[in-house]
Amino acid sequence: MIDRYGAPTLWAASAVVGTVAAVGYGVLGRRLRVEDQPETVGREAVVVEGAGVAG
Repeated sequence: MIDRYGAPTLWAASAVVGTVAAVGYGVLGRRLRVEDQPETVGREAVVVEGAGVAG
């Protein structure tokens, strides 16, 4: 393939594929971070004493 298209073309194609993969990874990570955050709109925090304390 290098003989047919040349090294610069293959480097450019690799850069494009890498950039698309990086953007997709970033978008997916942002979407997952948004979904993991609890909804707090219109709700009050409830504090329970001793919650989560092993004893």
